[in-house]
Amino acid sequence: MRNFCQNISHSYGQLLLAESKRLKDPSLLEKARSPLESSLQLATSLNREFLTAASHVALGSLESLTNHPKKARIHLNLALKLFERLERKIWQGEVYTRLAELDISQADYKKAHQFLGKARSIFPEAYLRDHMRLDRISYNAYKQQKRYDRALMFFEKLKENEAKVQKSKDEKNFAKMKVEFGLEAEEERNKRLEAEVNLQAAQIKNIKVIRTLAVGICILVLLLLFFAISMIAKGRKLQKLQKQMQMGILNRFLPPSLITDILHGDCEINMNPHQDTITVLFADIVGFTKLTSEMKSHQTIDILDRFMNCMTEEIYTNHGLIDKFIGDAVMVIFSAPQNVDTRQQAEHAIACGQAMVARLIALNDELLELYGLELEMRVGIHQGEALVGVFGTEKRSDYTALGHSVNVASRVEGRAKPGQILFTETVSHHLDLPVVNCGEFQLRGIADPMTLYTLPDEEQVPEQEAS
Repeated sequence: MRNFCQNISHSYGQLLLAESKRLKDPSLLEKARSPLESSLQLATSLNREFLTAASHVALGSLESLTNHPKKARIHLNLALKLFERLERKIWQGEVYTRLAELDISQADYKKAHQFLGKARSIFPEAYLRDHMRLDRISYNAYKQQKRYDRALMFFEKLKENEAKVQKSKDEKNFAKMKVEFGLEAEEERNKRLEAEVNLQAAQIKNIKVIRTLAVGICILVLLLLFFAISMIAKGRKLQKLQKQMQMGILNRFLPPSLITDILHGDCEINMNPHQDTITVLFADIVGFTKLTSEMKSHQTIDILDRFMNCMTEEIYTNHGLIDKFIGDAVMVIFSAPQNVDTRQQAEHAIACGQAMVARLIALNDELLELYGLELEMRVGIHQGEALVGVFGTEKRSDYTALGHSVNVASRVEGRAKPGQILFTETVSHHLDLPVVNCGEFQLRGIADPMTLYTLPDEEQVPEQEAS
């Protein structure tokens, strides 16, 4: 009996809420309060967690409509905790959406976009109407912020999803019309006629095959005569394939412009291991594992792909060579495989670090909307002697740099603050830019203390290196 009363109270309260919105009658809101509160009390006493959460959602909407944002947030947060415990993902997305609407009404746009990003990651792509609702909310929020470029983007997404919904309706209506007007029977007759035509075509094809066999015997004799010519052509194809293989190997670690120069013979590279002075840059996402620990694997992969694509563009633009990606970190070397003087190496490395940090700020706008998070990066740079060339076996080899200088660059990066570019004294000597002396530091695994520098607009005390 109590279950029945709870269901009746909840349904009646929801009906009054809906009628209040439809008729725009505020008096119905207060009438809805009593049955909804009764529904919450009964659901709580019966220990029915889902109905308790649903009652909190309804009361949150009621408090929001009656301009009580603090009470609305309390109800919605309680509902969110219950849905998370029950693992009801779609309902979690609904609560995130209502929290976003509440924050927009309070002009807290950053938190609203974070909630909208979480809701988007929960709703499947097939939930077009839910995504349309999120797009409409984002459009209105950016419009209120006067960020019209972002508002236009979500307006276009909204129109695109509306077109998909309309197309689905049209397809259902057309299927219904086919049944009503007997079009399906007509299609069946057309299929039978098509099968008869295909049978006749097959018979004609068999006759052509017999003729072709006779002609083929004659052609075989001619093919034997041209065998020698084909062997020459095959040799040329092997040369072309070898060139494509070389191109594929070079593409793994060189910028496109340098590959073109190499293949045209405008520059040469020394692939054999040799000692050289190079500049090494390490960059790493701060706390990436913790940031993505609760995300789905395909979402983590998408974030890494976006990060690596952006960083690769900036590295190539600033004459860097990608040695390797190490999880969410990247190692870049300057000079190798071309011989570049040490001053240019240092200038290219600093410019590359600045471009990577700036590009990450732009990328964070996308990640905030899609996943409700922002990334931070630290950069370390050092210049010194290293062993450079192709290392490995006949079956597996890579072009890389080895030695003390590579270890120093990695340790310097570990001392940098989030968003900071930190470099050693050998790099600072080559710069015409003003630099800031951060002091001497004992780097882990490095015998002598080293003086570290940064740029004025990134002046911070370096972090203690992890043990």
